[in-house]
Amino acid sequence: MNERTSRKIPVTERQFLWVQDDDKGEVTLHVGPTMVSPTAADRVVVDDGLGGFREDSTGRPQSMVEVGDNQYAVLFNPLQENDGGPNGKFRPGRNESRPLQNGTRAMIPGPCYFWLRPGQRVEVRDAHELASDQYLVAKVYGPVDRSAPGYEITARSAAITQATAENVREDAGLSTRIDQLPLVEMRAGQLIVIRGVDTQLFIPPTGVDVVPDTSVDGSGAGIGAADAQRLLSELQRMEETAPVAEPVPPAEIESEAFAAREELDEVDRHPGARQAPRRLPAGEGVVDQSARTRQRKTAGAAPPAPSPALLATGFGFAHPDVPLPPPPAPPPSLVPVGDILSSPAVRRALERQVRQARLVRKAVVLGEKEYCVIVDADGKREIKVGPARVFPGPYDQFMVRGSRQRIYDAYELLPQRALWLRIIAPVSREELAERLPRGVPLEQDEYLPGDELLLTGVSAFFFPFNEIEVLSPETGEAVVGNDHTRVFIEAIGIDQKSGIYVRDLATGEVRLVRGKQSYLVDPRKEVQITRTVPAEEWNLWIGANEPHKLTDRPVTTPWALSIIVPHNTAVLATSADGQRVIEGPGVTLLHYEERLTPVNLSTGTPKSDDAPLRTCFLRTAGNRVSDVISLETSDFVVVSIKVSYSVTFVKEHRERWFNHDNYIQVMCEHLRSLVRGRARTLSLTQLWPQLPAFVRDLILGSRAADGSGRPGRLFPENGAIVTEVELLTSTIEDRAIAELMQRVQTQSVTLQIGDRQAQEALLSATLRSEVERQQQELLLLARRREAELREVTRTLEQQSALALARDEERLLQERQQLADEREQAAQQARLARAAADRQATLDRIREQAAAEAEAKRLVQTADLEAKQRLHELALARIQASAAATVAERQAVQRGLIEALTGLGDKLLLTECASNMNLVSLFKGKQVGAILAEVLGGTKLAPTLRALAGEPDAALTADVDSSMDGDEDEDEDEDEI
Repeated sequence: MNERTSRKIPVTERQFLWVQDDDKGEVTLHVGPTMVSPTAADRVVVDDGLGGFREDSTGRPQSMVEVGDNQYAVLFNPLQENDGGPNGKFRPGRNESRPLQNGTRAMIPGPCYFWLRPGQRVEVRDAHELASDQYLVAKVYGPVDRSAPGYEITARSAAITQATAENVREDAGLSTRIDQLPLVEMRAGQLIVIRGVDTQLFIPPTGVDVVPDTSVDGSGAGIGAADAQRLLSELQRMEETAPVAEPVPPAEIESEAFAAREELDEVDRHPGARQAPRRLPAGEGVVDQSARTRQRKTAGAAPPAPSPALLATGFGFAHPDVPLPPPPAPPPSLVPVGDILSSPAVRRALERQVRQARLVRKAVVLGEKEYCVIVDADGKREIKVGPARVFPGPYDQFMVRGSRQRIYDAYELLPQRALWLRIIAPVSREELAERLPRGVPLEQDEYLPGDELLLTGVSAFFFPFNEIEVLSPETGEAVVGNDHTRVFIEAIGIDQKSGIYVRDLATGEVRLVRGKQSYLVDPRKEVQITRTVPAEEWNLWIGANEPHKLTDRPVTTPWALSIIVPHNTAVLATSADGQRVIEGPGVTLLHYEERLTPVNLSTGTPKSDDAPLRTCFLRTAGNRVSDVISLETSDFVVVSIKVSYSVTFVKEHRERWFNHDNYIQVMCEHLRSLVRGRARTLSLTQLWPQLPAFVRDLILGSRAADGSGRPGRLFPENGAIVTEVELLTSTIEDRAIAELMQRVQTQSVTLQIGDRQAQEALLSATLRSEVERQQQELLLLARRREAELREVTRTLEQQSALALARDEERLLQERQQLADEREQAAQQARLARAAADRQATLDRIREQAAAEAEAKRLVQTADLEAKQRLHELALARIQASAAATVAERQAVQRGLIEALTGLGDKLLLTECASNMNLVSLFKGKQVGAILAEVLGGTKLAPTLRALAGEPDAALTADVDSSMDGDEDEDEDEDEI
């Protein structure tokens, strides 16, 4: 106690001291330079960080608060009345306590320094440095200091309530200039966006603070209640699993805290000084100035690392939809990390960087082919197109679903692809024409929600806008994102042998689209469908001519069935609408409901339907059908013959080709019956020598008289005709009869051969004699020809010389004739050209004269029509004027003038009678005399003279006439 009483504490000019009186509980501020002598009841205290005080056993003064020119201080519980200075006026020595605004804070920009009063605490922050693509979100929490340096930029930025997009080009100005915005009266709770394009250094005024970014993704949406609960649970788990440290004596904590504070203060005062950092013991760190932590962590012990989910967002919490990034690789460095973190300056720089990372937000920078989507608080979308820097409004959020860091790529349109759009808000055709690429046809004057468009046939980049949404061609639902692989409707390239099936959504009808073309399926009206074909039918239709496509499973294909029909082959395609016969060679496409009709052809020799050949392809020409026919003659001898038919189908009966399912069996049975029936009428001796002719005549018919050939056997029911029949073999089934017939045939052949030998010998002798005679004749002829040849040679030489002379003469004549003809042709050509020129000149002059005459005629006609029109208008005006005059004259009825005159006289007498007493009084005359003077010369004068006493005849007549006139006027007036 005595030691504390006798101790004196020097407080320098840049220090202050808090001393608490234990008797009164009062805390007094001492500002240097001064000397403080604490009493027995006094003790030096510091802020405990929890709103109270704790004793400082070291007794050292606190350093003043220094705020640099790039910093500002947040002073908690400022003075109620600030009479000057950042925190009020001070005087060296003891300063009495002053009332504080508890629960409030003030922003004090640097450069400045001040001392803290008891109950105050301060937080020094770096001024917010903003690049052109960065921004802050500030919030108004109380009355705003209008004198603060940052008030104007804050008040003008408060006028920006919506998202803005500024051009990123250097030569382009800002679309929203901050100096052109009005100063807005700010209210508590209001959010304000401070853009980096408006200011590069921002210090909030008092009443405004910067809101940290607590969003869990790139949209800007804050953390929700459920996410915050998960975050707190994770942090609580980390604290529970932290190792328990050994307690540390308070004296040691305070000593090291003071040393660390002094070192940090020294670094702040001299940021450029190159001081060696003080190395702390292993496992120790700089102790907080408030000494809130009373324990020291043990060497080598560290709190449990947060889970990867907490490190995913940078805030310490991961959103379930945000993928976890890979763990960052350690930065390459030659200096150990422990040595770097041991420097207070480095640690403070890292702390500032971490703090700024959540305060400064990144705007969206868009390229030429990029856009972003902003959603305001009411859910209304706004799309910004690049190149631009996009700053959101204070209450806006970015749409991030399917984006690349809040950025979406424009849709790249090509002539062979399309984009399906749906209108979600009313829009006019003019507005759509401005926003859609050039060349897109618009049919309606106004598009309402639900209307759909198809963008195709253009090469451009398409940016969506608020009135439309992009639909998926597969599901018909709206799609958002950069995955454009399934958004575009690609044109289907159809070659000349292919096609596709398309169903009309309105009628349900399926139609075939044939190549050769690139077809774009319009999802608004139609959809491409597939067709499933069973394996058996697939192998019959396709695999028969394309063996590599044979299969044992049903085939589902998006293409139309392409059937290859070989040469001289036909198929029958049937459907609900009818049937059609398709002839080859060629490739045909089946409609969606069409199927090929199969036929079963008999096989083997003789033909039988036990194991038929099933096929869809009917050979229409060059068919060779072999069969075995068993005949029985009239003498009951059985003969077997093997025949081969040549069958062709007649094109005129093509609709009947497929009438028989097995035309071979029908034909063979019919021909068997025909041959057997005729053979029964002949004996073996009659039939056997002429068997081939018998079969050909019976099946093909007899030869025509004109030698045109056999008519053939026609089958009208299916259009087949047998054009040729060949007897390959014939066999007598009875062996004895066959041997007998063979011996008879052998003897007959032997006799024929002997006769032939005798004939050949006689012919040989005759031939030798004739040859000798011909040789002698040939020799005589040779000598005669030699003499004739010499004579002919001489004659030819003479004729040749004569002909040569004649040819030369003829050649000269022809040359002269050709020269004359050439000159004559040239002269005629010149004359023809001159005549043509003259005729062309005459035609041109004639056409010009006709055109001028026609022009004059048209001008004169127009002039005559104009004059005629003016004349008609003048006549109409005169007639209208005359009609108006006549109507005006007819409007005046008989007696109207007299009635009007009488009425005027009556009104005149009435007025004179009402004022005559006063006039006679002033003039001193009789009423009659005054009236005579006033009405003299009028029609009322005789009446007045009669009233004045002049009953002469004239007066009486005038009065009578006047009275009659008055009575007539009264009657006229009554009539009126």
